[in-house]
Amino acid sequence: ALPICIVESNPPPNITWHLPKRNVSSIDEEFHINSSVNSHVTTSRLTGTAWLGTSINCSANNLVGTSRHAIKTQIDWVSLILTAVVPGVVILVLVVTFGVCWYKRNHSHLQQGGSKTETDRKS
Repeated sequence: ALPICIVESNPPPNITWHLPKRNVSSIDEEFHINSSVNSHVTTSRLTGTAWLGTSINCSANNLVGTSRHAIKTQIDWVSLILTAVVPGVVILVLVVTFGVCWYKRNHSHLQQGGSKTETDRKS
């Protein structure tokens, strides 16, 4: 689940995301903030992967004041499995397939060479 910060205020706030090592308040290389305002409600979503499993904060600031809320993010195990385990299984299948093909190819050459030698000896 994406971290989401919902703020009711008038005037609308500036929203900043506070990660363990830095703050994010606009688009950068690792993160994207998607904010929308509907009447007096501002919704901000943070997308990116570097925050998984960490505690982050969302702060809302306007002329009236500042409010801050801690959000404990959770690891999305399904996404983690799809991005880490599935490619590993594909690589394993490719290696095993290559190994079986290589073995059959070399094994069939050995059998063909052995039968010719036995035929040559009988003649």
